[in-house]
Amino acid sequence: GARLPLLVGAIEYTIAVRAQSSAGESVEAEIVVSTGATVPAAPPAPPKLAKEAWQTKLSLCWNMPSDDGGSNVVEFEVLLVPADTASPVQRRISASTTDITIEDLDMSRSYRFAVRA
Repeated sequence: GARLPLLVGAIEYTIAVRAQSSAGESVEAEIVVSTGATVPAAPPAPPKLAKEAWQTKLSLCWNMPSDDGGSNVVEFEVLLVPADTASPVQRRISASTTDITIEDLDMSRSYRFAVRA
């Protein structure tokens, strides 16, 4: 058997296989393999304040998850939830960055922040 150790989770792969002997080569057979994502062992650490907060803006930073569950992280969703509402404001950013500056905050409100991949 052959091992394919670098497959990424949650992706369908098509693998072509042929047999060869002294009599010649067989026709190609296609094998379809689906890899399932695993459940990450633990959630990543919560975002933290990257610098001091200014009056109407702040910067958050976070770490990439140490366990992506077998599926590459392609983007982060930053949720900003004002304390007096259940409606979050969502901002999507590329997984190539792990920080964001959020502006236009209202000093009279409290906010909660969350980041998810």
